[in-house]
Amino acid sequence: MHAAPLKYKPGTMRRWIEEDNKGVKILGIRWLLREDRRGQVASSLVIYMRDLMEVTKLRMGRRLFRTTSYDWDR
Repeated sequence: MHAAPLKYKPGTMRRWIEEDNKGVKILGIRWLLREDRRGQVASSLVIYMRDLMEVTKLRMGRRLFRTTSYDWDR
């Protein structure tokens, strides 16, 4: 998930994503990079989903966030 707001904890965003996107089951969530975030307002999240599904956007509240899917089982 790209451009996720840094002012919220990943666990809180996970709950909101599951509530706003019916059928999405998340196994885990973490920040993409462990970098110094001072001065930044957004970063990318890695979301581990239970089922392989093609999701191009995820809703969180009133906003839609662009996503990129990867096949990690290679």
